[in-house]
Amino acid sequence: MLPVPPSDVTGSTTVSSKDKAHTLETAVLHWTKQIKHELKKEPENALKNNEHPDPMAEVKFWENRSENLNHVCE
Repeated sequence: MLPVPPSDVTGSTTVSSKDKAHTLETAVLHWTKQIKHELKKEPENALKNNEHPDPMAEVKFWENRSENLNHVCE
């Protein structure tokens, strides 16, 4: 997971605006990919893979999704 861009780059007066923009754009693109990857996951995937999940498997799926998306937000 890509961390928040360092403040020594984004808050620096010696780093050019172009470099700051590039750093921020890179972070946003990475976060966008992480979010899209997480949202592509479906609780039905276990059924499609011929698994026989119990109801707790879906609860666990949503707990994991929530946790993963919260990590991106952090």
